[in-house]
Amino acid sequence: MIRGENRRVTRYDVEFVAKTITCNKCGKSAEIKEGDASDIQFKLEEFPTIELGFGYGSKWDTERWSFNLCEECLESLVDSFAHKPDGYGEDYY
Repeated sequence: MIRGENRRVTRYDVEFVAKTITCNKCGKSAEIKEGDASDIQFKLEEFPTIELGFGYGSKWDTERWSFNLCEECLESLVDSFAHKPDGYGEDYY
């Protein structure tokens, strides 16, 4: 969950500025300070955003979900899978 504020940039445009990012599972949060773009990106990468869309006829018909998990909760979730996702634990660099 990313929380922030809207700032008016021009008369017609509004810019969203993130202030905190929180794991939807455990509640761990990190403050996002304005400044260095690479530092902001690093904080956002510690809490990956998971986005899901559900099709017609599913239990969550036409819903779209978006949530953030900290790295620990994400790893715990994936470790509970019977079949690990492609690429899990592989180093591409």
